[in-house]
Amino acid sequence: MAAATYDFTDKTQAYAAVAPETTREDNRITVFRNVVDFAEQNLATTQSATMLDIPANTLVLNVGFRVITADKSANFAIQDSTTANLWVTEAAHLTNTVNAIKMGNSLNATFYTSDDEVRLLCGGAGLDTLKLEVFAYGIELALDDKVGKPMSN
Repeated sequence: MAAATYDFTDKTQAYAAVAPETTREDNRITVFRNVVDFAEQNLATTQSATMLDIPANTLVLNVGFRVITADKSANFAIQDSTTANLWVTEAAHLTNTVNAIKMGNSLNATFYTSDDEVRLLCGGAGLDTLKLEVFAYGIELALDDKVGKPMSN
């Protein structure tokens, strides 16, 4: 798949209502989250945007979103850098409800052996008023290349 049209993981830009953050503890649940205001940076139909960076050797358990500012015409999918791995297939019916939360419904936990990203793919009408929090839960595994098991401290 082609590179994303925009990279919303750059916390210095105007659309970054809240700086992207990652809460980590070795071999424990990691929370990745990002809040983006599409009123600051519109996304046109079929454009995509990188929402979260996923480091290599991460088992992503689920990806979801929360609507902060509603947009009744918004429609999008959430995927990784390949179209084959689709986390949220269609979000149009939830984007008109503030605080609506949707967790991934179409992909099981996925282990990423190399760096990847969580992308939002705009469908239907463009995104121009929606404010959205995208989040992922995962486990960053420090693997010992000799035995393939988590390394001990």
